[in-house]
Amino acid sequence: MKNSTNNYIKVGLTNELKTEIRKKAETLIIRDVDEIMKALRQVKMKKAFTMLNVPEKRPARY
Repeated sequence: MKNSTNNYIKVGLTNELKTEIRKKAETLIIRDVDEIMKALRQVKMKKAFTMLNVPEKRPARY
């Protein structure tokens, strides 16, 4: 992250643009984390099902 401020200075971005870019970056990072967490949850569910030896798609109860 050390070079990010240098890049801003080189390009000569205004503070407003910097904050916009930071906000966008934060939302992107958060979105990525959410996606990763979803994937991890799915993997955990699969592991749990295989450990319990239960089929993932359970038949509907009547």
